[in-house]
Amino acid sequence: MHPGHQTAPFRRSGTRGLWDSKCLPLHAESAVNVPSSADLSKISRRSPVDSWGRALRERSLASFSLEEILVMVAVTGIMVTIGMPAINGVREGAAQSAAKRNAQTIAMISSSLAAAGEEHVLPDSLGGAEATVMLLREGVEVTQGSFSGQIFSTGQMSDKEIEYAVKHLRVVYDADQVRLAY
Repeated sequence: MHPGHQTAPFRRSGTRGLWDSKCLPLHAESAVNVPSSADLSKISRRSPVDSWGRALRERSLASFSLEEILVMVAVTGIMVTIGMPAINGVREGAAQSAAKRNAQTIAMISSSLAAAGEEHVLPDSLGGAEATVMLLREGVEVTQGSFSGQIFSTGQMSDKEIEYAVKHLRVVYDADQVRLAY
């Protein structure tokens, strides 16, 4: 304790254990009035009043008023409205990325088939690049060369995935082969 300070005398009336007389070092002249438990219970039982002195109803902490719920619904609706274009943009970007990846895979398979000497590209009169990709989805078996007997396939692509991938493909006519290129 600091020199010149003493513990403040407390006047207690029915409050046991809430305050200790040694906890506040004050000058000897000062005294602190501690409210009794009866006074505390009177304070807590008093109902709150508004600015005109009318008693307010007590509400449970778990309940919301109708106005609060309507505000939350309105704010949520605004946030969803703002966020939807961003989410759609992400979806479109993911679809474009998947289409490009599928187009690269198709171009690789087409180049491998062309290098093996297998004619697999259908002319535009028979469906062109899209019909060729659908043929590759079913699988093309190599009939000659070192890859003889092997089946080249794009796997299980949906018609929608093929439609998007074909937008990134073009038919290339080389001197000795025709293939799809990315």
